[in-house]
Amino acid sequence: MKFGGRIRALRRQRGMTLSQVGALAGLSTPFLSQVERDKVSPAVTSLAGIARALGVSMNFFVNVPDEGDSFRRRKDASFFQLDGSAAKLARLSARFEGRRLEPMLVRIPPGGGVPKFGHAGEEFFYILRGRLTVTVGRVQRSLGPGDSGHHLSTISHEWVNDGKVETVFVWVGTPPVF
Repeated sequence: MKFGGRIRALRRQRGMTLSQVGALAGLSTPFLSQVERDKVSPAVTSLAGIARALGVSMNFFVNVPDEGDSFRRRKDASFFQLDGSAAKLARLSARFEGRRLEPMLVRIPPGGGVPKFGHAGEEFFYILRGRLTVTVGRVQRSLGPGDSGHHLSTISHEWVNDGKVETVFVWVGTPPVF
């Protein structure tokens, strides 16, 4: 994911220093500097903190459909992708002030995945179709339909679809970021 130029331009437009944005986002100044130079890619929760610090929504960086309805029909699922990720995500819930959960339907094609990262909160997932190799810290599991997992998101984790069909699962994370 390459967000550096957009972050730097917006920060400068707002007249803020790296240390001011870092303090508001809960990130170190050296890390934020590396993000702005596209030397590292921020985790989704770090990007959400940067967005909050700069006074914009995540939609400034990621085109996330803004669905306000509390109910979803299967036919109305609107998928989006984070830059550089094979995973497609669709919101399963409404966005409202004070919500604490971020439920998503996730689709990962064969050979795709989400690289290893850690962030604040916790997450739960339930596999509907396909296989998913999940690594949380030093523990790795190959999971299939009906299998689930729940862990602290602060532990470095990754998902890989090493099967031959698309993997589909429900993911619920905290805190909400989209």
